[in-house]
Amino acid sequence: MNQGIIGIIIALLVILAGVVYWMNSSGTPVDVISSPVVNVFPGSASSTGGEGDSSGATSTLGAVKSIAVEGKNYSFSPSSITVKRGEKVEIRLTSIQGTHSLTIDELGVASNTVNTGETTSVEFTPQTAGVYEFYCPIGNHRAMGMKGNIRVE
Repeated sequence: MNQGIIGIIIALLVILAGVVYWMNSSGTPVDVISSPVVNVFPGSASSTGGEGDSSGATSTLGAVKSIAVEGKNYSFSPSSITVKRGEKVEIRLTSIQGTHSLTIDELGVASNTVNTGETTSVEFTPQTAGVYEFYCPIGNHRAMGMKGNIRVE
């Protein structure tokens, strides 16, 4: 009798783990609240929107514009971000496929490296208007097209 109950409990746990895995792999980004925040080179800047606009996955947390960016082999989504000069920006990079990071040379921004399913964050405040390239500095990812533009208005 005890072995039957233990077997049922194990089966339920396996099913629950499968449901959780399926929900997290459905292609919908999972917001990781406990992601590390790295302050890199204060006085720099960036933000995101959708492809070619600023209507992507963004939210305002107090005075911080939070932008979700997904990285996969060999692209970022969104690949175009728009932010305001002097606005504090947080970019949350989630790797959907592969190992990636995000760099904006002119703004002094460099995120931590993440593997598939991981998320990292970087905060900065852009001070100079312009259009800047962001890219993945790992291997030949940039040359393979893993780059985008951030417009600071």
